[in-house]
Amino acid sequence: MTVYKAIKAEAEAGAKLAIALSNGDTAAADALATGSTADSTAGTSVKSVLLIPQAIFPENVKDVVADGFTTAAKICTTAKLKEACTKYGVQ
Repeated sequence: MTVYKAIKAEAEAGAKLAIALSNGDTAAADALATGSTADSTAGTSVKSVLLIPQAIFPENVKDVVADGFTTAAKICTTAKLKEACTKYGVQ
């Protein structure tokens, strides 16, 4: 399955976290970082902002193009794919 996380949402979450930390506001940072990620090198758990990925299907692949992550020209490269792009509104 292909999944996608909107880059804008990822950047906004990272910026909010960076601002809180640069201001020394650990309470705000902790409120944003509600998840955790394993750091296999350090063997610790790191507080993280974990956004929910969107499963990508033919019906919503246009969202990835609309967000500017890629272009229709890069996806709709064969006759079969061009037909699917037209069917599902990928422009």
